[in-house]
Amino acid sequence: MASALYLVLAVPAIPIFSAIAKSAMAGATTAAWRYVAAFVILILIPMLIGSTMGWLTNQRHQKGVRGWLGRRIGSVGYANRAWDHLFGVKGLEGTIRVILTDGTQIIGKWARRDGGGAAGEPPTRSYASGYPTEQRDLYISQLIRIDYPNASQTTSGAAWIPGESVRYVEFYPKA
Repeated sequence: MASALYLVLAVPAIPIFSAIAKSAMAGATTAAWRYVAAFVILILIPMLIGSTMGWLTNQRHQKGVRGWLGRRIGSVGYANRAWDHLFGVKGLEGTIRVILTDGTQIIGKWARRDGGGAAGEPPTRSYASGYPTEQRDLYISQLIRIDYPNASQTTSGAAWIPGESVRYVEFYPKA
């Protein structure tokens, strides 16, 4: 769709490019505005169209006009894998429970870590690798440790979990 829109907008540039080419073949100079117009039509307009359409496509999960436009321009945006469908939602927050292939379970907050961000500390945002990366891995920015006898919860450091060690994932969105 962006290419079609660009072609419609680029049609008026044909006489400008023709004048630049004719003056170059004749060895003469051409007006500076023609070079500016060529720059705008060849570089600036496609960059603006592509950036706007990419931004709107990323807004397709939002509510309101931006989301509506994003769904019209970039389609609904079905993910290539269920992994990408879950973790591709911008601003996703909640609690994640990961069961590993050895039976171990890891529970953590899927969000920005509390009080983090100082130099030398791990990243403050949870992350999941996505398509087209073959390796699916998780980075959970804040783990939750549950002591079962008294059911108390404490938060601790972060964890990187390679995808091949994940048996399944449960996600509980923030209410």
